[in-house]
Amino acid sequence: PLYSSAASDVYKRQVPVLPATSTNNITGTWSPSVVSNTASGTYTFTPSAGQCATTTTLTVTVTPNVTPQFAFGTAVSICAGATAPVLPGTSANNVTGTWSPAVVSNTASGTYTFTPASGQCATTTTLTVTVTPNVTPQFAFGTTLTICQGATAPTLPASSTNNFTGTWNPAAISNASSGTYTFTPAAGQCATTTTLTVTVNPLPTVTVRNDTTVRDGALVLVTNFTGTPPGVVFNWTNSNPAIGLPGSGTGNVPAFTATNRGDNNITGTITVTPVANGCTGTGQRYTITVQSLSKDVFVPNVFSPNGDGRNDLLQVYGNYIQRLEMRIFNQWGEQV
Repeated sequence: PLYSSAASDVYKRQVPVLPATSTNNITGTWSPSVVSNTASGTYTFTPSAGQCATTTTLTVTVTPNVTPQFAFGTAVSICAGATAPVLPGTSANNVTGTWSPAVVSNTASGTYTFTPASGQCATTTTLTVTVTPNVTPQFAFGTTLTICQGATAPTLPASSTNNFTGTWNPAAISNASSGTYTFTPAAGQCATTTTLTVTVNPLPTVTVRNDTTVRDGALVLVTNFTGTPPGVVFNWTNSNPAIGLPGSGTGNVPAFTATNRGDNNITGTITVTPVANGCTGTGQRYTITVQSLSKDVFVPNVFSPNGDGRNDLLQVYGNYIQRLEMRIFNQWGEQV
């Protein structure tokens, strides 16, 4: 008997049906009667009796299906916006085929199916791509920072509070000038760059008056201060309120009456500290010395109340006289 093929590779075509009549019209039976698509085997055709024909065999080789292999495996994780893997038309074990979808998205997760071209003993396979959204690294100091000129600047950490590692550029914060510092996450982390804006405020200044000496009872006028930057606030203290000025205040020093009823000079040191934008400048000092006045009382021992305009009045001289009681006696000690 003659058939279209004496041997068959199942992977090349559908499993053949074993016909009861050969192409040269020999009838008979097959053993086994049905071709298996799972195991190789030999199938024997035995012609029916009464025909001048020999038995014949069909050898069927069943080739196992292989799974296409790819360098990226069956699952890939990428960060949003990162370079997505290219889907090749030939696997690492030489199976050709097509992908659906044909291009990996770097914005959304998805599943990609590889279908081998026909005529190959290969199964379909899938690639699962997980796209992880990028996260912004967080730091304890936030994204903006204000410091005073010359103050201790915070250290820029190599790891964020949400566990991203990376590097800063510049690497250290300047306490002399404002600037922007960029944190770049290390490779392989789904994180964006982030920046820290640092504002360095200059230290405020103040100009005070010169040291001053006044007498007890003198009026000391308002002391107006000048300084930088605009809007600077002046806080002042007085080391000795006994001079007539309160112990502390804010703004300009008000006018006051100097006092010193003692016997010696007294001095108050006025310290003025400028404050602006949360920064405290260097305090400036000046002194006010209050001199004491004489405690002596002078009474002339004669006067001539004769109306000639000379020594007509008896006057008592002194700096601190508040009340005066006078009695006049004659030369014999009698009160006049």
